[in-house]
Amino acid sequence: MRLAILVPLSFVFGTASVAQDAMDRVAEATCTCATAIDTSLSKAEIQAALGVCMIQSTTPYKKELKRKFGFDLDHFDQDPEAFGKTIGIRMAARCPAFFTLLARKDKSPPSDVPPPPPGLSVSGKLVTVKSGQFLTLVILAQDGRTLELLLLGQAQKVDGILRSQDQGRGTTGEWHYRADELFDPLSRTYRPYYVVTGFEAK
Repeated sequence: MRLAILVPLSFVFGTASVAQDAMDRVAEATCTCATAIDTSLSKAEIQAALGVCMIQSTTPYKKELKRKFGFDLDHFDQDPEAFGKTIGIRMAARCPAFFTLLARKDKSPPSDVPPPPPGLSVSGKLVTVKSGQFLTLVILAQDGRTLELLLLGQAQKVDGILRSQDQGRGTTGEWHYRADELFDPLSRTYRPYYVVTGFEAK
């Protein structure tokens, strides 16, 4: 369905109210459903698919949502936007990367910001791998710097390193990466992140 219930992105990263059990469960189920959405679709298509996820996730909690929050899902057309905002705020804390992707679908970088360089590299050793929304490779460079490289997609030879003993800790060589502007929900601004693109043994 067309996502009248989807939160306008200006609300998604707003301050959340006190979490409620039913809303939390709906938000978690919707985030799980959203992982199956094809991100190559247009923004409108993604919004429609997310709307279906949201409706499916609310079905088991219809009575509780009506009793605690006043949302009557049998008469959903009365105020779909209010419901979408309420769920969306809770979703933002659970799957922020999905909303970041959606925001970037139609956001162009400011004209006065130069594009990032096509490719960067650093010689160093993989000291640890941190888990979270994405894997983060912590690299100790030869000059003493510590770089955190996000693994967001295919990166040449990196998958093999991570599958080795101790997730490849101690692997030394040339780490290739790029700088991407991604949305930071804490500061509510776009800031540069380093994304690993490949590895070469030295």
